[in-house]
Amino acid sequence: MDDDSVEGVVMTNREGAPILTNVSVTGATNYGRALHKFGLLSQMYVKELNPTEEIMIIRIRTRKNEIMVAPDKEFSIVVIQHARARRKVKEKREKNK
Repeated sequence: MDDDSVEGVVMTNREGAPILTNVSVTGATNYGRALHKFGLLSQMYVKELNPTEEIMIIRIRTRKNEIMVAPDKEFSIVVIQHARARRKVKEKREKNK
């Protein structure tokens, strides 16, 4: 990966099993299955609130990581990056001024 802030990317099939990844198989499986379920539940709740809406991206931020999930009917993409990435980018921009 060109971006140092990105720890990993996982592409899963419709069941949440990893099909492409640059992280360990165990890590990809854990992220894929957990976030697949989370995506399905999130989509269900959004449909309850507004049947015409659809989730495009789910963003989860913890102290350590920021996880972005792009759920789809056929596959999902999960991106895991350092939570401090924004601060690093901002500091880098200010330093270059």
